[in-house]
Amino acid sequence: MRKLFIISALLTIIFATSCTKEIAEEIAPMVTSASMTATINDTTWTSLTRVTKHYSNTHLFLITGTDANGKIIAITIRGDQKGTYTSSTSIDSLNAQVGAVWKPNSNEYLSNSGTVTITDINTTDLKISGTFSFNIVNSANLSDAIEVKNGKFTNLTYSTEADSTQSK
Repeated sequence: MRKLFIISALLTIIFATSCTKEIAEEIAPMVTSASMTATINDTTWTSLTRVTKHYSNTHLFLITGTDANGKIIAITIRGDQKGTYTSSTSIDSLNAQVGAVWKPNSNEYLSNSGTVTITDINTTDLKISGTFSFNIVNSANLSDAIEVKNGKFTNLTYSTEADSTQSK
């Protein structure tokens, strides 16, 4: 009886170890070193999820991060090369190079000035890194202004596609 118990225990350990290895191999590609953080009105914000899209025809990046409480930062960059992009106008302006939207709840804050610096673009692995800062205002109450500073995005994996604005 004791031999049966030992054999059963060994088989359980072997089976559990192989299952753990398989699970680890499945999860490994999902674990990344990607991150997105900022200081918003002197409070640290850290994204839980990040979605980054590159539109190759218009050289546009859209970076969106959402924290564990559902607070969202969405950044638009009109440019896809390393360098600093600035804006002193709303992203709706044709002259704007960057813009941001901050949605902490039902309020929506829009940038009226800001800077994004793309520090690295890896076009082989489709990853982008950089820094950002914005002054943003509540779209329903322009006297309600917020500062977004010390923003950083690191190793964000992006998907790329040609957008539909290309001339035919």
